[in-house]
Amino acid sequence: MLRQFAFCPRIVYYRLILGQRPRHTIWMQQGLDHQEHLDRLLQRRRLGRFSMEGAQLLQNYALSSENWGVHGMVDTLLVNDIEVVPLEIKLGRANGGRGHRLQLLAYGLMAAEQMRKDFRQAFLLYGAKGNQVQPIVNVEKSRRQLKQVIAAIQDMETDMLKPDSAATAQQCAQCEHIRECNDRDF
Repeated sequence: MLRQFAFCPRIVYYRLILGQRPRHTIWMQQGLDHQEHLDRLLQRRRLGRFSMEGAQLLQNYALSSENWGVHGMVDTLLVNDIEVVPLEIKLGRANGGRGHRLQLLAYGLMAAEQMRKDFRQAFLLYGAKGNQVQPIVNVEKSRRQLKQVIAAIQDMETDMLKPDSAATAQQCAQCEHIRECNDRDF
């Protein structure tokens, strides 16, 4: 929901408050197939480029945090004796948008809490082979943003009001909730 909120808070409203589930689209399936492909590739690769050579590789790993009030499933988690490093697989070009940063930060904080280890870095893997690696930087700034987004989602759950949206026509065109969200003029 953190990534969705960064894209458009109304998606969170429709899913979390109204309980609507998006229909499974060809784009969703393409992303799932790509992730499955990269999961297999990661099992055969050395992890030196993440400074985690010899780390344990956990894939599709469930995480939760009472402190942060969030839960989710990280694509890949690297774990060694000292730290955890979440990896998130994305199809397409690297952009490291706000939603991706918040999602990875939440995964890292949950893993660190759950496993009692340090969390200092996270990476987005892009491209057909996952060979485009983008580090997530400025973890402290993102931590403040994460608190704000979690608070906004919690407020939405309390108020149950449909939020305003600054989504562009391009964002709305690719949204699975466009039929319900019919008060936008483009």
